[in-house]
Amino acid sequence: MKALLVFIGAALIVSINGQNPATPEVPQVPGAPEVPGTPQVPGTPQVPGAAQVPGAPQVPGAPEVPGAPQVPGAPQVPGAPQVPGAPQVPGAPQVPGTPHVPEAQAA
Repeated sequence: MKALLVFIGAALIVSINGQNPATPEVPQVPGAPEVPGTPQVPGTPQVPGAAQVPGAPQVPGAPEVPGAPQVPGAPQVPGAPQVPGAPQVPGAPQVPGTPHVPEAQAA
């Protein structure tokens, strides 16, 4: 058992040093371009117009995309602020407890 461990240790040391005569050198092809690693793409760009996966978790603190279309029938988040000047959808149900602002009378 000890001899096996010594053999494995010696094989590891030889392979780390790169002096293993049993491993043949791979010849370099003349003119072959050297690819130094694979460059990592920093971040992942979002594809414009990509469909959202239903039920996918939202990233907390993710910025809202200006002009992004609203999905019809999407649930409203309770307590979400209303955008000033946003058009009202005709026939939209009134939320209980929301005060109704009467329209201004023409003079």
